[in-house]
Amino acid sequence: MKRMWTSEDEGVLRSLRATTILEIYHLAKQHNLSENQVRELENGGCLFFYSEKIKFQVGKKILNSYGKTTVHSDFSNSDDTSVSDQKATEEVVEISKQAEISIENKRTVAQVIADAIKQKIDLIVLMVGVLMFTYYIAYIFYFSYKSPF
Repeated sequence: MKRMWTSEDEGVLRSLRATTILEIYHLAKQHNLSENQVRELENGGCLFFYSEKIKFQVGKKILNSYGKTTVHSDFSNSDDTSVSDQKATEEVVEISKQAEISIENKRTVAQVIADAIKQKIDLIVLMVGVLMFTYYIAYIFYFSYKSPF
């Protein structure tokens, strides 16, 4: 049987947060989550978690930190929790690495664009310098040339 974060679990978490008088922001900060993830744990949905499995693991850890268990924590087909926790953690780490790579790629693109702009500016400065030098040489020849007339 697949472990799922149920509406009963949502209610337990909501009431737990209400009895401890914790704001969503503080609960999220305590457990390194976003406020949207906490809202999703309390109200349902799976937009802010990579999978239902990860959502279940996170919700379970929050409830366990307050001495509560999930409503359906006793499954007939219970696998080793530490193994499933480890797999869920590995999935989160992999997603984090992909996000870091994406951010690094964006920085690289920004750096490439900045370098290209810098090269264009350097080229313009060089061209202006050449034009000024050419004008200066022409000016010198024009006024230093003595006409026989």
